[in-house]
Amino acid sequence: MNAILTILIGLLFAATSTETKAQDEVTTTLQFYNNTGEDIFMAIAFFDKENDGWSSKGWWTVPSYKQFSLDLGDYTGRLYIHGEQSGITGSTWGKGYSFCVDRDKGFVIHNADKADCFLHKPDFSEDKVSNGVNKWEFNP
Repeated sequence: MNAILTILIGLLFAATSTETKAQDEVTTTLQFYNNTGEDIFMAIAFFDKENDGWSSKGWWTVPSYKQFSLDLGDYTGRLYIHGEQSGITGSTWGKGYSFCVDRDKGFVIHNADKADCFLHKPDFSEDKVSNGVNKWEFNP
């Protein structure tokens, strides 16, 4: 009887472990690393299936010499990233692609690549994300 109970408990834990692993595999996480001496304010642009176009979203703060994780759900594919500092250096990160952002507050802008942007349209860099953990570094 004890042997059967031990086997059943083992199977239950194995099934739970497999289920958790399957859920983790369909989640996309983007880990941002700030390797500079000042906070970085970042935004992303992604293909928004619901609106059938590119949307931009921000702002998140990546503290100096820290890491920040962003859960993207089941999103995979091209993603665009912009970062900027407002301190002494005023550095920016992004090159090659422009999307609308709101400089003053958090935002989500649909059709951000085509919008007649009365706000601000900084450069973003392209990345490709897949399920699991994806890493992005902001370097000086």
